[in-house]
Amino acid sequence: MKKQYTHTGFTLLETLIYIALFASLLTGALGAVYQLIRSQTLLTTLNTSDVEAAFVLAKLEHALHATKHLASPHTGQAYSTVLDIVTTDNTEYVFRLHSSAIELSEDGGNTFLPLTNERTRATALGFHYVAGAGGMPDGVEGSTTLSGKTFFITRYFTH
Repeated sequence: MKKQYTHTGFTLLETLIYIALFASLLTGALGAVYQLIRSQTLLTTLNTSDVEAAFVLAKLEHALHATKHLASPHTGQAYSTVLDIVTTDNTEYVFRLHSSAIELSEDGGNTFLPLTNERTRATALGFHYVAGAGGMPDGVEGSTTLSGKTFFITRYFTH
């Protein structure tokens, strides 16, 4: 009598094909997960730079709102990388770019504290004196670049 073999399990060829299919599916899934993580990181960086810029611009607006005396940039100075003002309560604010951070001093430039964090790279900070003309008051225009995005502020003095 002949022995009959029952076929149980997979052949070597079938197993190799299944492993290859599984590997290609896994590669596609890991690629998609990597793209999601990378996109989330980029979005977080962009949101962080927008929040940091809003904070810096709010600080500038607060200081410029109560300006009594503008030391830098001054009349005739085309451009300055430092904003130095004295407010009506005699607080001297100094804004500057140091390394890749925007810094603020509230004691006339003796002690500086960073306004931006280490995840937000500041590459530019500049101020321009705007002379009043045609009944318009004098003012200051400022700009900063944070994480590759440029932000502007203009403030006219009404005192």
